Amino acid sequence: MKKLHYLGLISVFIASLLLFSCELADLVNARKPSKKPNYCPPIEERVNLGNQLDCGLGYIPVEYTLWAGKYNDAGTVTISNDDDNLYITYTTNETADLGEVRVNVWYDAEDVPCKRPSRRKADFREKNINANEFIVEIPLKEDINCDAPPTFYVAAYAALVEDNVNPGGSENASEIAYGGDDPAVRGNSRGAWFYVDQYNVECCDDLPPIVATEVSNSAFAFGEQCFLDLGFESVGWTNGTIGVDVIDAGCNILIDDMSVGGVYIGDTRAKAGYIPIPVPPGSSGSTTILDATGSILGGQRDLTLNKISGNDYYPSIYSETNEYGDVIFYNSSGGENSIWTLTYGEGGDLNSDFTIGNSDRIRVNAFDELDYNGFGTPLTVTVWGNGDSASVSTVLLNNSGPFDFMFDDFLYSDSTPFDFTDVDGIKFEFEQIYGQNRGVDYGIGTICVYGAEQTLPTTTTTPIYIGAEQCDATTATMVGSLTILYDGSIATVTYTMEAGYRMNEAQLYVGNEILPRDVNSDLTVAPDEYPFRENTLDGVSTYTFNVTGLSGDIYVVAHALVYSD
Repeated sequence: MKKLHYLGLISVFIASLLLFSCELADLVNARKPSKKPNYCPPIEERVNLGNQLDCGLGYIPVEYTLWAGKYNDAGTVTISNDDDNLYITYTTNETADLGEVRVNVWYDAEDVPCKRPSRRKADFREKNINANEFIVEIPLKEDINCDAPPTFYVAAYAALVEDNVNPGGSENASEIAYGGDDPAVRGNSRGAWFYVDQYNVECCDDLPPIVATEVSNSAFAFGEQCFLDLGFESVGWTNGTIGVDVIDAGCNILIDDMSVGGVYIGDTRAKAGYIPIPVPPGSSGSTTILDATGSILGGQRDLTLNKISGNDYYPSIYSETNEYGDVIFYNSSGGENSIWTLTYGEGGDLNSDFTIGNSDRIRVNAFDELDYNGFGTPLTVTVWGNGDSASVSTVLLNNSGPFDFMFDDFLYSDSTPFDFTDVDGIKFEFEQIYGQNRGVDYGIGTICVYGAEQTLPTTTTTPIYIGAEQCDATTATMVGSLTILYDGSIATVTYTMEAGYRMNEAQLYVGNEILPRDVNSDLTVAPDEYPFRENTLDGVSTYTFNVTGLSGDIYVVAHALVYSD
């Protein structure tokens, strides 16, 4: 009996021990953090809902904050729609202007990425804006059904530049920005920060039609030239020419101005103060120039000569000033095959956004001379970052720079398009080939990330009058104003009524001639001949036309039928 008693105790002990071990394991596993590198939170944890505004054009707009550099308020992004289009309106405050905007739109929550979307594949892209407001118009794929309205998911990106009106206080210039709402949502996606805005289309009833207390009046926006002065019998105006200012963005990021240090590679033609590095055939020599003054991007210039083959005449390389400016490569060698390599960010540590300031190219001051065989010197530029790289080449032939390596060339030079917002390194290679460019002198000078020519949009505001006798504005009644934003290709023209007035119709002309033309190609001032018309406004207080495909200086003629409420 004792043996059975002991055996029973042992069994109970073992069972208890097993139960305790299982409970302990469950407790440890419960506290152990989940490792799901590809985990993507539910869509409701990754989107912003924004703040609804007043009903307009039959639908309720939604406003979001434009966040710059993650945390800074740079203005607003408003998403709205009508029966035909989705509108994304960017408006910056005095901390910056819009340089570039790109918009991605998804129609299904399952398509919304968990990582920052590729801006090169955006549904809409506009560069060189340089204004504090811009409207993106995207046609709707289907008609709106108010009984089952759709939901759109929008990533509204902007690259910010210096504010034209407040250049000294543009603290958000050079930042990237996204329209969003709750900063906490930004951390719920993987990788680089961004926002996705959920826009739930919501139908609404506009203000009820206002019954006019008097007959509608014909109203024209005031301009520089009266129709009467142009030989017509009607009273109205055409606005004087409106243009844009074009500026050269210049060097936005200095990679190297060749002012720091000189280099000599070889054992002949040594110069005072230069340390020779012998480079026999089949080997290489290199040197590194460190920069404490800040004129070399990343603070380090790495130079290498790879002597592939050749005779005993060793080439030389040093820095000098000649008719092409300061240069670092200078070669007067014989018949060897060699590659000279100049690298910045050898350790992959530049972390530089090359798209700052609407940049679209790498500009290199280079030269090639004494090329008696006519083959030229191949020059290849390579960029890399985030595990990707891309290269583009040109041939220097008895000429001098600057030479522009466009970003678009890099995008299509490799199977993987390169993202210039995060560049870790950049490399330049000169190739010397036996029998082709032997004995050629070639060099490279200042290197910059260069901005495209930029247009500075113009904004013109003029009164809208009714009852002007003989085009005399002092006899007229101001019923509203017309604002024209022109960027060189798009004119955004907005009618805004004064309190107490409404519009039933609006007709607009924008073009390069002083007036529109009728069906017989004759100049006309008749509003029903204007190319842009909206004749069913039903008492609105504001309306906007977006006219695309423009160029050069433009004229504007704006008419409306207006009544008092």
